[in-house]
Amino acid sequence: MLNFLILLFAMTASGAIGYFLARDRYLGQSDKQLRVLGSEVLRMRRRTRDAEAQSARSKFERDKMKRTAGKRR
Repeated sequence: MLNFLILLFAMTASGAIGYFLARDRYLGQSDKQLRVLGSEVLRMRRRTRDAEAQSARSKFERDKMKRTAGKRR
């Protein structure tokens, strides 16, 4: 009976330790995922801003070419 109680206690302690280690790892992983998602959002914003700037530059160049083509006539 004593051996059974010792075994039961050891299994319970092992399960509790495993639970807390897994919980700590999971919580740390979620923080890392949030940082990764935050950096992805920043990267996407930067790409959008760069694309908008490129679009504005090409529109300006197009309008400039139209103006100079109109003056040549």
